[in-house]
Amino acid sequence: QRKKFSQERQIARVYEGYKGIKSLYNSLLDGLDAQSYYYVFAFRSEYNVSPLASNFLREVHIRLNEKKVDDRIVGHTSVKLRMVQNYGQIKKIKLRFTKYDFPQGLVVVNDRVINLIWGERPTAVEIISSQIAAQYKQFFLEMWKMAKN
Repeated sequence: QRKKFSQERQIARVYEGYKGIKSLYNSLLDGLDAQSYYYVFAFRSEYNVSPLASNFLREVHIRLNEKKVDDRIVGHTSVKLRMVQNYGQIKKIKLRFTKYDFPQGLVVVNDRVINLIWGERPTAVEIISSQIAAQYKQFFLEMWKMAKN
């Protein structure tokens, strides 16, 4: 497996602005199917800083639901009510909450890790690496076990 990872090409890309992030998500979502997973460490400021981010992410999760992707979010307990309001109608999404505060939004999806920063100039940093994504996936699943509904 180490040999496989060492031969794999690793790529990093930066997307700036709402249009850049939308472009990233459109191409990302087109490649997902029922065997895919989409795991999120949500940070609480995205719900306080940007209604645009909240609405955009709701649409992303609706599309994930349509594709039957394994969609899970771990968020801070302080935004539980907002997250339930924003995502509660989406059937396939699973939400859990913790007292840990994540410094930025982080998405783990198949062979990618995406860091999201909202605010005046939304920015996404996409890392395409099976090795890095596998490590973040393992970390997410550990946090998932500790988090509560």
